[in-house]
Amino acid sequence: MKVLFCSSEVAPFAKTGGLADVAGSLPLALGKLGIDVLILMPKYRGIEVSEKILSDRVRVRFIEHEAFFNRSGLYGNRESDYPDNLDRFTFFSYECLAEAKRLGFKPDVVHA
Repeated sequence: MKVLFCSSEVAPFAKTGGLADVAGSLPLALGKLGIDVLILMPKYRGIEVSEKILSDRVRVRFIEHEAFFNRSGLYGNRESDYPDNLDRFTFFSYECLAEAKRLGFKPDVVHA
């Protein structure tokens, strides 16, 4: 079985709350059960790699877009959300499917 995780945050790479904890730990648990997992998340400022192998069955790939993801905050600043968040995460959603296709990763389940 193959599972594709599409998450805007994954611990330990980027975290604002519980989503990052689940997106960072559930794939590892699934990998231990013999499930192949691909995690896709934005390549935020400070992430230096394009891919990280977490275990023999779990890897993370980072979706790049300089203007959308190289910012000081994940979703906004102290004053407000970024006004283009809809555009940013529409792009991210589209790119998750496109990246899986480019990699030949055909998931049985998409967790988004």
